[in-house]
Amino acid sequence: MKHGRRWISLLLAALLLLGLAGGTAAAAPGGMDGAAFLAQLDALGKGADGTRLVVKTGSNAALGNDFGALAKAEGYNAWHVLQYADKDAAARALDQLRRQPGVVYVQISQRVSLIEPFVETTNGSGEAEPMSWGAPMVQSPEMKRALAGRELPDIVIAILDTGLDFTHPYFEEHADRITGRFAFSHWAQDDYGHGTHVAGIICDNAPDNVKISPYKVLDGWGYGNDIYIATAMCAAADDGVDIISMSLGGPGGSVMDDAVVYAVEKGVAVVASAGNNNWDASNNSPAGAPLAITVSAVNKDGTPAFFSNYGAAVDIAAPGGYAALNEETNAINSTTPLFCGSYYQKWAGTSMSAPFVSAAAAVLKSLYPGYTPADIKYALKYTARKTQNWDSRYGAGILNCVGLLNPPEPQPPEPPVVTRSLWQWVLYIFFFGWLWM
Repeated sequence: MKHGRRWISLLLAALLLLGLAGGTAAAAPGGMDGAAFLAQLDALGKGADGTRLVVKTGSNAALGNDFGALAKAEGYNAWHVLQYADKDAAARALDQLRRQPGVVYVQISQRVSLIEPFVETTNGSGEAEPMSWGAPMVQSPEMKRALAGRELPDIVIAILDTGLDFTHPYFEEHADRITGRFAFSHWAQDDYGHGTHVAGIICDNAPDNVKISPYKVLDGWGYGNDIYIATAMCAAADDGVDIISMSLGGPGGSVMDDAVVYAVEKGVAVVASAGNNNWDASNNSPAGAPLAITVSAVNKDGTPAFFSNYGAAVDIAAPGGYAALNEETNAINSTTPLFCGSYYQKWAGTSMSAPFVSAAAAVLKSLYPGYTPADIKYALKYTARKTQNWDSRYGAGILNCVGLLNPPEPQPPEPPVVTRSLWQWVLYIFFFGWLWM
């Protein structure tokens, strides 16, 4: 009888452990797709600051109680976006929603903006080869020459920004490098210039097999909101892109970090600017997301740019500062819409450094299609070049594109950590306790 009890307890314990393992998995997205959810968010409008809540639950099922929301969007990635009449109503609902069973988190939707660049007064005189000093600094021309003639698969970088100027002479000439859901659509036309500058850096520093897919998530003033950008991240991952590049940010929060996890779990590497606040990058999102590849900015001499964020969240550095003060070749030259003053301009910021790394990540993915986002991050950091007296607060070193031609072996994944709540431990001990009776 004692042995029978042991077998029964072992069976029950096994079933319990299987249940615990299953309990750690993320909820399946189900329901509508990201594009449909974006349409719902568009229908909600921008919403005044502090009047919109984002609720994460365990499923896409409608909330049982929205506590007086005027309008809502539900049905994607277990997010529920609730619009209230004013800040007081939103604050009351937030307090009540946090106490509801099944709620993972609730937060006020935050404003997000592009990482504001430092625009130089001197404009570029036209496209050069390469466009800026940043390319030879990271040795992307040498990398492209080494890959010339090789048949490489197409790799798509989703640029979540202010869109793209499809009428720019450079992108008219390189139209074959534009792809995706919003390619050549009026909806994604850049009316600020930032996204076009970022796109030019990517195309200048990657071979022709690397394509760009513009997702316009910021308006003509460079602003957006976290849930809209998070949904676009997930939609891009659903669309099958390989890399997501973001030169934007806002206050740290769960929504965009949640979307980074969603994308990475689908095999999409997420590259983010560290920010231009000269503070710890963990204060920003998506820069502070643990699974993102976060990029700081350096000057041509390898010193950190004075504005660049830093800290443990930063993985690697790339050109984004200045060649030398008061020189004509000051900042990073790249494509801009003509309404900015010229088709090519020199801008500085971590907004400019992130696309260098996005281009390099795409090259890694094309050379090694089996690489996971973690493998890409590891290879970028492992091959990074350190200058004398390198400050590790700005990452593992400076991007080294030639080093990526012979990257390290991928690191084995870490074993999953099984966590148990108090009641699970009680059941666990109860069932295994039979073994000693």
